[in-house]
Amino acid sequence: MKITIVGAGFSGLTLAHYLRNEGFGVEVLEANSHAGGLIKTVRTKHGLIETAATSILLTPTLEKILKDINLPPLMPNKESKKRYISKNLKPSRLPLSLKACIQLFIGVLRISFAKKKWQPKGLETLSEWADRTFGKEVRKALVSPAMQGIYAASSEELSASLVLKKIFSKEKRERSKGPINFKNGMGEFIHSLESSLKARGVSFKYNEKLTKEKLPKGPVVLATSMKAAQSLIDGIPDIPKKNMTSLTAFFDTPPPIRGFGILFPVEEGLNAHGVLLNDCMFKGRAKEGHSETWILSELSHLSKDELLELVKEDRRKVFASSEEPTFYQVSSWNEAFPIYGTKLEKYLKNNNQRLDNIFLTGNYLGNLGLSGILDQNQKLSKRLKEELL
Repeated sequence: MKITIVGAGFSGLTLAHYLRNEGFGVEVLEANSHAGGLIKTVRTKHGLIETAATSILLTPTLEKILKDINLPPLMPNKESKKRYISKNLKPSRLPLSLKACIQLFIGVLRISFAKKKWQPKGLETLSEWADRTFGKEVRKALVSPAMQGIYAASSEELSASLVLKKIFSKEKRERSKGPINFKNGMGEFIHSLESSLKARGVSFKYNEKLTKEKLPKGPVVLATSMKAAQSLIDGIPDIPKKNMTSLTAFFDTPPPIRGFGILFPVEEGLNAHGVLLNDCMFKGRAKEGHSETWILSELSHLSKDELLELVKEDRRKVFASSEEPTFYQVSSWNEAFPIYGTKLEKYLKNNNQRLDNIFLTGNYLGNLGLSGILDQNQKLSKRLKEELL
């Protein structure tokens, strides 16, 4: 039996891999002229630039795929273990007062020994849950910036049930060995997986602009963004989405801090949500000097020069540096990230990810991160085998 996958991004390619393993014939339809979706690695004379994800967690599930496609992972540098949160415009490993540290410890004990009592309530925001579990200082200084770095939304916008589901789930979690990349960037994973799928008989059609009327008959999986899926089928509500922007810049002089990156709480008054120190994370990111990626939201209407000025303003405050970059590039993703709020929580509670003979996968179905989407697609492929073969 043949299954058609609409979308050749990370979701579509990894699902095609699993469906082929289950014995399905697979056809992939892609609207663009190339696979990968948002994920792409740009090679410049200064170093590599990632247009979207800068790493992926190395779980046993991913290790199996990498073995299948014969692609070795690039392990992180030791200094990348250091992660910082800004406090009073100074990077800190633990930005909490003694009182807040005690509240954090008590909160962790509560979750460990009375998990059911302290699990999120229905439609409770992350802000509300964190306040009653840890207190406001821990929420503002630790929980909010950490989750904003993952979900690109404030704790007031996020659903506690959605973003904390792995902590409170009874399902056994895969252990991760931490973030990895690849010698030639995340784009190398996309190209290697695409080549492997073609060698295994998966057919690809590019520049396929589909409409509701042109959707193929038979089993179809929409592996698109939520916005694209909404244009192809009915039944998906209008969930709020974020416009995200990244600015990757190269500098001759590295900053005084070395590590994975720095998260910026809203109270710091900075333009960016955080900065990733790329050459500290993985080898080969900068040929000379230093590489940084700054993450911003709801600023895609600004010009590249205007965005650079905002980043330079933040660098002056955080690094006390007015150095001009030797090169920079901006990547924008409009409405690509659904807000994991209570509206999405309501939708997922009543959604079985199937409409007639159309199935769904993507970053709006309870798993925003790449490793979560891998797990989601592995389960979907087994479900399709049970229902269709």
